[in-house]
Amino acid sequence: MQKNIILTGFMGTGKTTVDTLPAKKLGYGFVDTDPLIKKMSDVAYRLMTVDNKDVKS
Repeated sequence: MQKNIILTGFMGTGKTTVDTLPAKKLGYGFVDTDPLIKKMSDVAYRLMTVDNKDVKS
């Protein structure tokens, strides 16, 4: 059974750069969550903006 390796840290600190090569060498899959978090944050921001406009009207 293959174990997971998880690196955490702030966006833009080099996790993707550091993870990619060892993942390939070990035959592990690699998932970069930064784009997912950004997409979710943008959606949440747009929803909050719409909610705020509705409340102010």
